[in-house]
Amino acid sequence: MSEDNTYAHSHSKSENAFAHSTLLPATRIRMRMTPKEILRAIMATGLNQTEVAELVGVSQSQVNRWLKGADPRGSNREKLITYAVKLGVVPSIQTIQSARVPIRGVVESGEITMSDPASIDEEELSYVELRFPVPPDVIAFTVRGNSMFPRYRDGDVILTRQERRKSIDDDVIGTEAIVGLPDGKCYLKVIREGSRKGVFTLESWNAPPMYDASPEWISEVYLIIPSGSAGR
Repeated sequence: MSEDNTYAHSHSKSENAFAHSTLLPATRIRMRMTPKEILRAIMATGLNQTEVAELVGVSQSQVNRWLKGADPRGSNREKLITYAVKLGVVPSIQTIQSARVPIRGVVESGEITMSDPASIDEEELSYVELRFPVPPDVIAFTVRGNSMFPRYRDGDVILTRQERRKSIDDDVIGTEAIVGLPDGKCYLKVIREGSRKGVFTLESWNAPPMYDASPEWISEVYLIIPSGSAGR
């Protein structure tokens, strides 16, 4: 059963609001609430942890971790914000402080070209000016060209956490992330299940998948900013 259908069967009053819905770009929602506060606001409408888990597409234990302060990442964060807005528990726009995020490279045809911060003078660094707060370790990558259209357009900005996750388990299945491979190359990929444990299929937009890859590390996509939505 799909996420929308699961919700519709449990909450018929909200069926029209969620059926065939499309996720809102979370980066266009200027948040001052923490993910934990957003989750509690969603649950205040009558949803329990299991129902929220079904809605977002994660386990109940994952929702419990978020309630304890863990930070939902990537598409999970976008889904929480989207459903909170649809439920009316979070306004679509709030006035809050801004953030300045360094640009660390470009994404072209799914491949990442990273700049070395040690070799760049501080005055030469480029930044993205955001109208919402992000964690201090967030970095940005700009999309060059339209080879990944319609998912990404030229000028879009992809935010990730600077921390590289080296323990890669099945809980990352379905995650969009920057993936570092043993040959030193980095790609923007969606991680899918491989033919055996410890290997993964890496899917690209408009490019053949990489089968049974063994990433050395991943950095999950935190947010996606449409072209023109952030200052530089």
